[in-house]
Amino acid sequence: QQQQPPAIAQQLPINLPANLDELDDEAAAALDNEFLSLLPPCILPRIDKLKSLNVKRDEILDEYRVERAMLEKKFSAIMQPLYEERKAVVIGE
Repeated sequence: QQQQPPAIAQQLPINLPANLDELDDEAAAALDNEFLSLLPPCILPRIDKLKSLNVKRDEILDEYRVERAMLEKKFSAIMQPLYEERKAVVIGE
């Protein structure tokens, strides 16, 4: 039976906490800085660019969520009379 290579996190020379989701902002930033210090300098501009693209993506998703909520509200109001008619049919009115 072939042995599995260790997960990438286990190959890095940093100490990862058991539960990354429970890190406070300061600890997360320290871990991020520690990880970034291990990368070749030529990679850092790419990471910065990816971070800025993620910010733009988040802005677009925020706009999407607002518009989606407005559409759901609009169509909920349009569908409400239909649901009331269906209810009347189901209960035999």
